[in-house]
This record gives sequence, C-alpha cells and structure tokens, in this order.
Amino acid sequence: MEYLISNEILEAVLKEASEATNCINFITAYCKVNTLKKIDDCISPEVSKRILIRFLPSDISSGATDKEIFEYCKNNNWKVYYDFSIHAKIFIFDKIKAIWGSANVTNNGMGLSSNPNKELSSYGEIDDDSYSKIITLYKDANILDQESYNYIVNHSDDNECIQYRQHKIINQEIECLFPEDFPNGETDIIELYSLRSYKWLIQFLQKKDDKKAYFGELSSEIHNIFAKNPQPFRKDIKNYLSDLFSCIKKLGVRGLTITKPNYSECIFLNERYYRNE
Repeated sequence: MEYLISNEILEAVLKEASEATNCINFITAYCKVNTLKKIDDCISPEVSKRILIRFLPSDISSGATDKEIFEYCKNNNWKVYYDFSIHAKIFIFDKIKAIWGSANVTNNGMGLSSNPNKELSSYGEIDDDSYSKIITLYKDANILDQESYNYIVNHSDDNECIQYRQHKIINQEIECLFPEDFPNGETDIIELYSLRSYKWLIQFLQKKDDKKAYFGELSSEIHNIFAKNPQPFRKDIKNYLSDLFSCIKKLGVRGLTITKPNYSECIFLNERYYRNE
C-alpha cells in the first residue's frame, strides 16, 4: 500500500481506469460531471461502471454535486445509486485495486481547480473479503431512477427528501415477482442488492419473529405472488428460488446465513445484517 497526496490521486485514478478490463465501482459523496468525464474518457467501453453518490438537495444547491450527473451517467453507461448518508470516497478497479481516502470526484478533490483541496488517499490491492465488505455500502442504496431524481431536484429541503426516501423504502411492498427479478450466473453482489427477489426475501424475513424461513415455505410464498401470465410451474419457482439461494451463498452475502438442518435449506438474517457488515 502507498499514500497519495493531492494531484497524485488523479494520476492513479486515471492509470487504473485506463487499465481496468472488467468493472469499476466508485463511491463518492460529491460528484462533478466534468471530473467524472475526465476519468470516463480513459475507460474501455467493455468495462461495466457503477457509482454511488449522496445527492442531497443541499449538495446540488451548494455546487458540490452537479444535478446533470444523472443524465451524464444515463447516457454514458454508468449505473448510478444514491444514499443520503454516504460520506465514503473509494474507487475500486476490477475488484482488486482500490484508492480510498478523502478525495471526491470533484474538481477540488482531484486537483483540477485553480485552488484544489489538499487530499490524502491510500492506494493498493484489496482482497475478496475487503471488497465484499466495502460493497455492503450499496445495500442501503437506491438506484437513482427518474422518479427519485425528479423529486430530489425539485425540492430544496434535505429533510423532505430523506423522509421521501424512507417512506419509499418502507412502503415499497413487493406484491408481484417475475422471472427477471431473480439472479443468474452472472449476477454480482451489487446487482443482487437491487433485485426485487432479494428485497422481497429480506422484507419477508424481517417480518418473521425468528427471522428465518425454510425453502419450502419461501417457494410457496413466491408462487402466490408470482406473475400468473403464464401460470408458473412449481418446479420453475423452485428453480428461481434455488438460483437466489445459490447466488447468496456464492457471493457470501453478509448478514444472511443458509443452513440445511434436515432435508430442506433454511435461511435467516443474523446480527451482521443489522450491523450493516
């Protein structure tokens, strides 16, 4: 691991961005379009890109974050997520290299302004366990869709937007599931957090006193809410649920434990989920 100061941070980010071959994940409280574009220009079109930002109204009105970041990301193949409590700054390349510290994706943070901030970051390789832990920051994030974007940019009060998001999360009851709501062999942990089947599972477990459910019980519940056109077969529902279980086990989702006490698998929320680990 090495330490980077001020303009060295941007040099390292550009280097790693240009060498990435698989995926890039940025987590930054504030984000400016021209700063992200400078980095984006170095990234190969084949690389998948995601960014998690704070995106409070006060961030936009103060100029810390550009509201145009939504359109830029949508038009340039970035999946953009938001969480009003995000303050972390970390840039991950191909899940093995990372730069983390005080710098945001802004002109001041990356040394592109005439009077930049004095920033300090660490730079080095990360292991699978560290990557998995960092990515849990996406667990409480929402995809920045058109509805959320419109609400945020048309309201000036941070508290109103915080209440809106809380209300949306609490009342986002999932009453129907479709085949595309379930993972496949290519699904990674961030995509899993965004899947409706995963959100439904968490909601279902949270409502139970013992926070656990067996495979058969879940299969029956999913069959009841699954899209009825065409009428699903029981074996198809079991296959979808099996894919969800396999994905959770493969990715080692923190806070969920799957056991097989008898003939049926059992899944439950453990304390690590509520500690956001």
